[in-house]
Amino acid sequence: MHRLTRSTAGGFYIAPRWPYRSVMLSDGALTRLEDAQRRVAPLGIRLVLTRGYEQRGALNWLHGAARGGGAWCFRLVYPGRAGESGEIFTPNGHDHGGDAIDISIIHAGKRLSLLPWGVFTPYTVLSARRRRYETVLTAVWAALTEAGFAVHANPTEALQIHCEVRVGVRAPKPAASSAATSP
Repeated sequence: MHRLTRSTAGGFYIAPRWPYRSVMLSDGALTRLEDAQRRVAPLGIRLVLTRGYEQRGALNWLHGAARGGGAWCFRLVYPGRAGESGEIFTPNGHDHGGDAIDISIIHAGKRLSLLPWGVFTPYTVLSARRRRYETVLTAVWAALTEAGFAVHANPTEALQIHCEVRVGVRAPKPAASSAATSP
């Protein structure tokens, strides 16, 4: 397992989401992410790793309560999307293994705002952002898939670019210049 702090590694940026100061991910996820970055670099795209494995500790109950409260609010605000709350407000693999990651995108030097209101972004805005950035998103999703990730099928999770290492897909050989280190 690798613990990466805010920096650049393997051509991509590391920018942990609050409240975390680092992102942890497995060897396989790191190698695949470096491979995906190499695939999109010629297009002026830089991947930003924002979330990986999240260790649980003494405050697990608080984290669970926050997720439960968020899911309740989501169903209240978007009753027609209530079925999505389970996909959006669960750990989605971030609580084991280090193979589930979230990334964002920098294109032409600008960080793309895909979910301006986080997971509470209305579906009309999700659709508009998906159309606006279709070329970049298609390139990133293709690079991640070719590198051995599966991008989440849920529209919100897909724009959060939640992906997970696909079982049975071998990782590419690590780059000789990998800047990431193990703890």
